[in-house]
Amino acid sequence: MVWLMISTFRFVTQNAPDAAKLSRDHVVWLLRHTDSPIAEENARLLVSEVVTNAHQHTASPLIALTTVIGPAGLRVEVFDNSPVHLPPPAAAAWEREG
Repeated sequence: MVWLMISTFRFVTQNAPDAAKLSRDHVVWLLRHTDSPIAEENARLLVSEVVTNAHQHTASPLIALTTVIGPAGLRVEVFDNSPVHLPPPAAAAWEREG
């Protein structure tokens, strides 16, 4: 089967200790119901990491995910409405070398 469809989904949950579990279950459910060939365990791990970071490091009352499943893979974007701005990223080691 040639898999060409791109599907986009939105999920919002409270910023609570179970946010990572709810988010991973949501993404795995999407993978199964879109017949995606993407490995569920990889998706579980990555979603857990980014949602746990949002839960632990923001005071936002909600965490939102946008999930895009397509032939090029899986993209999960995590959003919160925390008023705290992120610091600029540090230069990579190769950029600091002279």
